[in-house]
Amino acid sequence: MVTAAFRTIRAPRLGTVKEMAAVAVYLASDESAFTAGQLLVVDGGRTL
Repeated sequence: MVTAAFRTIRAPRLGTVKEMAAVAVYLASDESAFTAGQLLVVDGGRTL
């Protein structure tokens, strides 16, 4: 089942904890000050 799911992901692997944490760090940082009203999907390109 997991192998079949990999076929639908542009990055054919699961995301790492570090990659997920990087998104949270970005959102908590001053760098995201101009980001508003967005849904950030962190799924390796699966929902493109």
